[in-house]
Amino acid sequence: MKEFIKNILSFDKPGIYGKEECLFVNANFVLVKDHKMIDDNEQNLHLTAWCRNINVKSLKDLNSNYIIHLKEIKSKVIDIIKTRYSGFNNLDIFIHYPPQFWQLHIHFRNKSLAKTSPKNEIFYLKDVIKQLENTNFKCFL
Repeated sequence: MKEFIKNILSFDKPGIYGKEECLFVNANFVLVKDHKMIDDNEQNLHLTAWCRNINVKSLKDLNSNYIIHLKEIKSKVIDIIKTRYSGFNNLDIFIHYPPQFWQLHIHFRNKSLAKTSPKNEIFYLKDVIKQLENTNFKCFL
């Protein structure tokens, strides 16, 4: 695991930790500003929620047991964004596969930002949840 991911997962409260700004922490995930987010405004909005369970490296590790956690992350981060960015809700919420870093993380980005990944590597969280709810498979890749 990359050192910066270990650092993020060790955050115990919101604040600035070196180069990372943590916005929220609980037992299941840590929310940070993505390093690509240059200015703190909705036009550049790009937050990343990192799963604290180190056994969940990617989409392939998800199963129906994680539905409640994924929904909690989505709901909590949307609430944080609406509060911090004056009700803003024009979001793309997705997971990459294959990921750049092998620790499950979910991107929350302004839909207006240019896509930086190929379409076939972006899995929208709503679709991931729906697929997990509708199957008995461990994963769907």
